[in-house]
Amino acid sequence: MNLIVVLICLGLERYLNIGVFLNRFKFSQLFVSYISLLKSYLKNESFWKSWVGLALIVLPPVIVLSILSCLLMRPMHGLLYIVLNVVVLLFCFGPDDLFYHIKNYFQFKETDPKAADEELAAILGSVIPADRSTVNRSLTKALFLRANTGIFSVLFWFILAGPAGALLYRLITLLYPYAVQNNMTVARPAELVQQILEWIPIRITALIYALVGNFMPSFQCWLKKIWSGLSGNAVILNECGLAALGADVQDEADADMDENRETAALIDRALIVAVVLIALSTLSSLVY
Repeated sequence: MNLIVVLICLGLERYLNIGVFLNRFKFSQLFVSYISLLKSYLKNESFWKSWVGLALIVLPPVIVLSILSCLLMRPMHGLLYIVLNVVVLLFCFGPDDLFYHIKNYFQFKETDPKAADEELAAILGSVIPADRSTVNRSLTKALFLRANTGIFSVLFWFILAGPAGALLYRLITLLYPYAVQNNMTVARPAELVQQILEWIPIRITALIYALVGNFMPSFQCWLKKIWSGLSGNAVILNECGLAALGADVQDEADADMDENRETAALIDRALIVAVVLIALSTLSSLVY
């Protein structure tokens, strides 16, 4: 069943750019409204300190979704459960449509520089660096990180813990920047939980990049970095990804647009391998 849901969602996300039509930023805004509602009822500041605040914010939606999932497993032979899984997974991707922005950036780069810069800023999630010599390498790293938070880690937790797992991961990734922006003490616990949730999927993704790219240098990098701490998540993802491309990690100015195109292609191949691994795990569970 998970394989069916993943195939449907990745097909809609990758080839039909459904993320653009879903406007998942409204989901982010809904989450912010939900936090504001909680704070209006629980005005005692002690509720919002550290791990207590984290649990109060994240656990209720996850628990409700878990209960709903259990209730929908049997009716209509599980069809409603599949529909629920598809909807939840689609909204947990993103929040914006990475593939849509990549396609537009490559398309506009030669014809409309202003539009290309808008797409670039959307991918980077920040202002374009003033030093244009490092833009291509910054984009490469952003693609690796955005693919992880937007797709790979979501898939990992969906396969491991169902829709509740995917929702838990997405809520944590939404909570951390909101908490930082609003100077909430829950920011540090949210960051720590996100790093913990990403520790395994990032290393699996980095290994897949090695399998579908320049294997030996990327795999050697993976072996050196695999046991790095939580703060090393981004490092192992970027360095293994760059090694899989055959790129020089240190020479950022040497990166060009071809590197960006190869990065997008590497992510596509990694997604195919991820789907194959999910299919194998599904078949093995049916056999055993």
